[in-house]
Formats: sequence, structure tokens, C-alpha cells
Amino acid sequence: MDSRIGLDYIVENRDYISKLGTALDTNNVVVKKQVFELLSALCAYNADGYARAIETLEFYKNLKNERYRFKIVINELEKATSVDYQVALLAFINCVIISATNLQDRIRIRNELIGATKYPKIVIANVEYNLAATDSHERQAIAYFNQGLIQLMFQQQVEIHGID
Repeated sequence: MDSRIGLDYIVENRDYISKLGTALDTNNVVVKKQVFELLSALCAYNADGYARAIETLEFYKNLKNERYRFKIVINELEKATSVDYQVALLAFINCVIISATNLQDRIRIRNELIGATKYPKIVIANVEYNLAATDSHERQAIAYFNQGLIQLMFQQQVEIHGID
């Protein structure tokens, strides 16, 4: 089956927001990993898919009475023991940031990710430590994540200070 058909179906049927959001409310890491992989695919697929992925996080945030949409992602990164799951979470964050249409949206997402945890450097250090003994593909995911945050901060400085 063509994956575009499935992605189109999810994009066109808003009821999948609640299904995917509810699926995140489980202790089963395999299910959550699959949901985050699907949300990553939606982000990369098109603008409507990106909107559905963000709406799914918003649904989950409201379901759990959280302050931040990305709280679940940060919580999962903090407690994940599976490197594959951590990589899926980082890939999702990368997809969300990359798929944002403009710099202001990217900055807002970055700030929300930072606001979702008290100790963002500790979370990243923990993920880096867990990935240290893994293959280069997984190390590349964390490097890309860190590089994306650094570029985003630099772009923000350029825009604020008018640096050329």
C-alpha cells in the first residue's frame, strides 16, 4: 500500500487527531514510538500534515491539562531508556522545527521546547550519553538536533540585532 494514501487519509480526516493523541496516553513505548514516527511523517508530508501533527500535540496537551504542547516529548526524552525511542523523539522534534514555515514559528517552537523542561541541557546531555555507544546514524540524529538549535539561536540573534 502506498504510504501517501494513508497520510492523505489522516490529513483529510480530523478525527485522527483525537485517535493519535489518545494513543500517546499509554505506557507502551512501542505504541508511542510509532505515533511519533507517524507524526514525523505527517510533518514532512505537507503543510496540512504538519498542522495535524501540531493539533495532535495540542489535543494531548488539553487531555492531560499540560501547559506546553511539547511536554510529552520532553518527558519521554527524560525517561526513555531505548535509544531507538530517543532517536524517534529527536527526529520528531527535528521534523517539527524544519517544517515550520517561518523563523518566528521556529523560535516559538524552540522556546516552547525549552519551557517544557526545567533542565534542557541535562535532557540533551542524557540523550547524548545514551547515544554515545550507538552507531553513527543515531549519533547523527543528535548532532543534527543540536545543530538545528544552534542555527535557530543564531538566526534569532541576526533578526534581533540586524547582524549581516
